[in-house]
Amino acid sequence: MAYVHVSVNKTSKDYLANERRYNYTTPKSFLEQIKLYRNLLALKRKDLTTKMERLENGLQKLNSATAQAKLAAQEVNLKQKTADADKLIQVVGVEAEKVSREKAVADEEEQKVAIPKDRSWKAAKVMMAKVDTFLDSLISFNKEDIHKNSLKAVQPYLQDPEFKPELVAAKSNAAAGLCSWVINIVKFYEVYCEVEPKRQALNKANAELASAQEKLSIIKAKINATKFERATVGGLASENVRWAETVANFRHQERTLCGDVLLITAFVSYLGFFTKRYRHELMDNTWKPYLITPGLDPLAMLMDDADLATWQNEGLPADRMSTENATILTSCERWPLMVDPQLQGIKWIKNKYTDDLWVIRIGQKG
Repeated sequence: MAYVHVSVNKTSKDYLANERRYNYTTPKSFLEQIKLYRNLLALKRKDLTTKMERLENGLQKLNSATAQAKLAAQEVNLKQKTADADKLIQVVGVEAEKVSREKAVADEEEQKVAIPKDRSWKAAKVMMAKVDTFLDSLISFNKEDIHKNSLKAVQPYLQDPEFKPELVAAKSNAAAGLCSWVINIVKFYEVYCEVEPKRQALNKANAELASAQEKLSIIKAKINATKFERATVGGLASENVRWAETVANFRHQERTLCGDVLLITAFVSYLGFFTKRYRHELMDNTWKPYLITPGLDPLAMLMDDADLATWQNEGLPADRMSTENATILTSCERWPLMVDPQLQGIKWIKNKYTDDLWVIRIGQKG
């Protein structure tokens, strides 16, 4: 700090010799530098600690979220396998029940067929005598499942050239109707036996297609879930790396904070009166070589892009000199004295402080 004060005094002499302008440095200036250093160091240290704690907490949450994402993916896979197993068990149960029912029906039909039927004319007359029952048996006859014994029994009639409805009608219209029914039922069954395998093949193909589409949907869902998982984990991983680098950068700043703040306080306390040339001479050639952080910009420690955008929206010019002056004005411990021949500074101050600003003039009464 003493070196800063002495170097400013020396530069002030050169400033007077070259520019014919005075820059006064007093013990009050040195005390202001000490006070500003103490306050600013505490403020920046607290701000840096807060940022590091927030990022470290964020890193812990990111690591936890990454682990949870991997666990969630494993849980989804486990649930899918469990659901597939349950579905398979259910299908096996349904098929077993279906086979059991079909076997019972087959056994019943087999028993019926095993009992020799009375095909005599006497038995036929007894059956046809019950007209309603006989008609119902014809209507409800299972034409898609005719036993081979019945087909064998009817073949002699079908091969008889006189077993035709038009010939039988000459003797009995009722018998002609029954003859036509027998012929058509047998023809239907023959066609059915030819078409049914194709129909079953079609149904099987449709079932296989539906199963394939279902599997495809499941695979697509798994692919989408995997893509989402990878994107989530990848995003978390990139954020993890970026935040870890930021924490490391903050820790480096913490080690050089004392020297950085010392340069900032020197900038705020002494450089406000100098022009750009002398500011550059003191900052870059006189003070910075003694500090650790290379290329340190005091403005980066005192303000950020949001502050700069706000100031420019309030009317502050966009040049570096105006930004430095605004930074000194908002950071100094004592009230600032502005040299503002173009009235740019007063315009910015009026827009910035608006209702909190009192404008007074020399010689103003009251």
